Amino acid sequence: MEKDPRTNEHFIAYMTSFLTEKLKDEGTECKVSYRKNSLVKIMDKAKNNLFKDIDDVISFRVTVSSKDERSIRNECMKALGVIWEEFGGTEDQKRFDNFYFVPRDNGYSAFQVTLNLPEGAIKIAITSKEKEDYNNWGVLSSLKKGKTDLKKYALKLVFTPMGEVKFFPPSANGFDYAYHIDEKLGAQAMEMLVNGQRQDLATIIPNGAVVKILGGEERIAPDAGVVHHVLPKTKQKIDRQFLELEMTEQQKSGREIVTKIISQRGLLNLYDILRLKEYSRIIMDILDQLGSKGSLTRLYQSIGSGVVSEKDLISELDRNGITKEAMGFTSVLIEGPDGPGRLNFFTSTVEKLGGNIRRNYGESAKQIFTQHFVIENLNEGAEKKLGELLKKDPRIAKVIVV
Repeated sequence: MEKDPRTNEHFIAYMTSFLTEKLKDEGTECKVSYRKNSLVKIMDKAKNNLFKDIDDVISFRVTVSSKDERSIRNECMKALGVIWEEFGGTEDQKRFDNFYFVPRDNGYSAFQVTLNLPEGAIKIAITSKEKEDYNNWGVLSSLKKGKTDLKKYALKLVFTPMGEVKFFPPSANGFDYAYHIDEKLGAQAMEMLVNGQRQDLATIIPNGAVVKILGGEERIAPDAGVVHHVLPKTKQKIDRQFLELEMTEQQKSGREIVTKIISQRGLLNLYDILRLKEYSRIIMDILDQLGSKGSLTRLYQSIGSGVVSEKDLISELDRNGITKEAMGFTSVLIEGPDGPGRLNFFTSTVEKLGGNIRRNYGESAKQIFTQHFVIENLNEGAEKKLGELLKKDPRIAKVIVV
């Protein structure tokens, strides 16, 4: 952690002063501070994440001061807008949390923004002085102010099958429990056992119950109606899953459209020429021109959502010489039962036809092999001949030549 650029004193000083000055310029009275997470917590998160993607190695906190709650709320929202404007393009929409208006079950309240900076991901929390006091001290902050009615802070106990204790608000149901345990489990949950009895997931869990979630098929998000029966925190998690599902569907649709376009240019995958030195910079420039910031996934999503039109992509490919005539590429996909000699046969056949294999990759699973090739220098006749030879080979079940 000491070598991580996010913990460097110069980076911390810059970010703290930058946020302070930018917010001050907008007339927002606030205090900017930072926190470093413990090594134990960070290493635990590092088991399932790239270190640079962990956003709370260091986090910055913007604590807003104002005269009344309405003004504070407006200032917090203004501060959020300033951060989005100043760091546009780096914000991680999947990890934005509106705990300011919809506090966590434990009462924690703040806007939380994750920025994917060159140094790594960082988190910025924006809240009011009073809410930050509660974030730090919990119920004790209310007691210090003389508030003695603490019923709204009471939580019920729910036990896992392993005997672990989980705490929930009184109205929590099976969906809330499942999403608290694991978001993937929540999406796949079908029923629950409450003290050994099958119950619908929308059923409110009684205090002290032992609960086991019964899962179904793998999926990204649950049925749409679930959001009407859950706690605000659970709804946020489900909303993120629906956003991920929508993005996944857009990416799938966009990829199909892109594949159709590039297949007329001797390609089955844009990634193939992105990996070729002489075309890598060209493809990156095309992605930037189309607002995809060097990411094929973003391009697929933009095409699938209609943000970028097919016409725009075709125009950029033509303008940069990504055509079959200019590049002289032929792409081939073959699939069939796994066995010896497949690759050698293909390589020798291509050589006999005068071609040169520029890229070759594949995989073998469940005794089925899939191989993908990008070949240069095949004329129209040789390309046709290659397709005929492959289709006649009994060892090959599927052939695509473009």
